[in-house]
Amino acid sequence: MQNLLDQLTQTKKQLLGAGSPFELGEIEVDSQTYPYFPKAPHNLIELLSSARQQFGPKEFLAWESQRYTFEEFFEEADRLAAGMQQLGIQKGDRVAIAMRNRPEWLVAAWATIKLGAILVPINSWGKRDEIIFGLKDAQPKIVFLDKARHDLVCKDLEGLHVNSILVEGSSEDQSSTHNYLYSELLASAESLNPVEIAPGDFALLMYTSGTTSHPKGALSTHRSIVQSLWNIQFNSALAAMLSPEKIKSFMTSGINPTALVTVPFFHVSGLHAQFFFALLTGRKLLIAWKWDVENIIDLIESEKVTQLNGSPAMIQELLGHPKFSKIDRSSLFALGLGGGAASSKLLDDMQEVQKMGMLGIGYGATETNGIGAQASGDLYLVKPKSAGIISPIVEVKCLSAANEILDDGQPGEICIRSLANMTSYWGNEKATADAIVDSWYHSGDVGYVDADGFLFIVDRIKEIINKGGEKVSALEVEDCLYSNEDVVEAVVFSIPDEKYGEAVMACVAIKPTSTIDEPSLKLFLEAKLANYKIPKHIEIRTNALPRSAAGKLLKREIREEYLSGKVQ
Repeated sequence: MQNLLDQLTQTKKQLLGAGSPFELGEIEVDSQTYPYFPKAPHNLIELLSSARQQFGPKEFLAWESQRYTFEEFFEEADRLAAGMQQLGIQKGDRVAIAMRNRPEWLVAAWATIKLGAILVPINSWGKRDEIIFGLKDAQPKIVFLDKARHDLVCKDLEGLHVNSILVEGSSEDQSSTHNYLYSELLASAESLNPVEIAPGDFALLMYTSGTTSHPKGALSTHRSIVQSLWNIQFNSALAAMLSPEKIKSFMTSGINPTALVTVPFFHVSGLHAQFFFALLTGRKLLIAWKWDVENIIDLIESEKVTQLNGSPAMIQELLGHPKFSKIDRSSLFALGLGGGAASSKLLDDMQEVQKMGMLGIGYGATETNGIGAQASGDLYLVKPKSAGIISPIVEVKCLSAANEILDDGQPGEICIRSLANMTSYWGNEKATADAIVDSWYHSGDVGYVDADGFLFIVDRIKEIINKGGEKVSALEVEDCLYSNEDVVEAVVFSIPDEKYGEAVMACVAIKPTSTIDEPSLKLFLEAKLANYKIPKHIEIRTNALPRSAAGKLLKREIREEYLSGKVQ
């Protein structure tokens, strides 16, 4: 391990040094000085448009029967942008997208960016009220809708003063003169008038997941997103240089890099790490309509998928499915985790099935445009329980409850300062002031940085259970539950308790063939945890636990179900 850590220091110095594309510098923005990549382009158009010339005839997008080369993608986006200009969309206008993953989502996103408008991805997995909330909050001029979302909200659009563009269907599906068809807009498009975009112009209004409250819109500039993407590219270069044997084995395979997209494009990992990064690097994107583990397994084999990223819950389900071990998955070179802490069992399982693959993990947030810490390849194997090394343009401090900066190894609230951070929450000064203090974003996550610069996540502040003064980490109890071979999914949370104020509660999904019961699980935990950490109750289910669109287990929803008496 020490040998690789020494290599890490030398390789980072080489990559970040003078003359490198990743050369580090400093920049002053709004009276604050930040580390940044001065050789990164000034805006997203400059950064990503080169893909048209570099990769033009290569296949870029695949979804069901639809296939696009890079050239076809850019050509359609240009026509759509010209059509949007004819509708009066100008620089700085907000343009919303409320659709499930499909190629038109990405075409509409790029057309919006090309116009200098602000892209507003809306959670399309939500119910009608959630979509309406996003449209009311962002107040876009237009919204792109697939038919299912159009049918949900079409009667509300006129009252919201937003025009819609329907990406499928015919004129009979148009409910009013405020609606347009995607196909007709493409057909009627004239020439596109270019727009000048400055680094500080706003590019993205992306909503937080909303699993704990109403989602908030994180507003980011072109500069912030470009720096984030340049940082992802730096991490890829670092991982490749530290994992030469793994990279060589893939390069000699002759397989075309293909990323299977299972997370929604309205999530930062789908938009930044999948779509934007594919444009930057020339990867093919295979779009999955939704997370269906059997379909995902079929696609891995039939499309020779080389990369798959997902939440811990998604990857746990994939590796545990009996069909996964029976297919030809020799193409699957990279397997990545994000969006939550992984259990020790999952980390062990990943290493077992991907002995020569590039395993990876990362930590970030919507508010940081997805960056914070990352590790993959051999570097990941050094400290697989970490969230990776701190990114070079990111500063991290961990604060005590008294707001004191803690030393290395001491857990506290993780605070991040970076040029890639959002500017503010849209229209919400109080939430912005609570989250950003003196340019530091307060994440609400508890963790620590070790002496080697690796970040470790301990828990969420709100998920530290206070049982009569004893602090219990929900993540620690979940990790122990996952180590039981009968447990497929687990969440741990607090419930009110007359004696202790709060008590520990667990809800688990078990294998359909399992006969394990609550007393047996408690007995299993007693051999691993202190008595005060043992859940007061363990609810056992045979069906899957509910998840968000990004694959995260919906702990708040499960807790509310339990407290409302819907489950016993």
